[in-house]
Amino acid sequence: YRVVGGIFDFFVFAGDTPMSVVQQYTGLVGRSFLPPYWSLGYHLCRWGYWTVAKTKEVVEKLREAGIPHDAQWNDIGMGAICDV
Repeated sequence: YRVVGGIFDFFVFAGDTPMSVVQQYTGLVGRSFLPPYWSLGYHLCRWGYWTVAKTKEVVEKLREAGIPHDAQWNDIGMGAICDV
């Protein structure tokens, strides 16, 4: 490596198993958080649902078809033109 200046730290993680190496690494850099349960589900987002009624219609059709649907997002700009 070529370093212009400053301190360059190297870390070596040795372990008998990959799990022990990962535990050492995450002990140093921190462990990730578990996201909210609902955020792991199926989300639908689309531009072009011009009314709230259309959005509700799409959600009902998904339910009728038995398609898992945890969150509905309407793309940017929808709020400016929809009939609330």
